[in-house]
Amino acid sequence: LAHHLEAQSATELDSARERADRYAEDCLLAPREEMEAARAEWEKARGKLRDTTEPQDRVKARAHAERTEREYRKKLQALRVAEEQHYGEKDRTLAALAAKAKVVVDRTLVASAYFWVR
Repeated sequence: LAHHLEAQSATELDSARERADRYAEDCLLAPREEMEAARAEWEKARGKLRDTTEPQDRVKARAHAERTEREYRKKLQALRVAEEQHYGEKDRTLAALAAKAKVVVDRTLVASAYFWVR
């Protein structure tokens, strides 16, 4: 019976883990897309800086590249914080579920006494 319960518990825990993984990834989709868009903007600004030859235009292009880099790094940091938050929440939830799902065989001695009657 204990083996069957352990197998059933492990199966349910794996299902919960998969749901938690999908939820964490879904929550991180928007921050990842924002970070990727910011990275693409930064790369575009760097490309424009490389292609610019006029000194006055290079100053503007350099300033734009620096702004887009700061924005990219800000989005990257926000993504890292969000990942830490969501994965930490997932880990805590799964640890609590694993503790609840642990099968324990508990036996209690009801009574034991010897009387010597003479």
